[in-house]
Amino acid sequence: MAYNKKPTMMEVKNVLTNLIGQVEAVTNHVQSIDLLVGKYFDYKKDTEKFRKWLETQSKENEDAKKEK
Repeated sequence: MAYNKKPTMMEVKNVLTNLIGQVEAVTNHVQSIDLLVGKYFDYKKDTEKFRKWLETQSKENEDAKKEK
């Protein structure tokens, strides 16, 4: 049977640092996409129409969850 060596504190620190960096990168990308979509709707003058559509979709999803 193979012996499983515990990771050192430095290895754990490196893994956590890498994970934190990746989460920050994803967060930055999501914020950029959010900003871009917001600017697009402002440009197209569809902000209110889109907001109403989102509210309708949200209500439909809530109703579907209640039915289950």
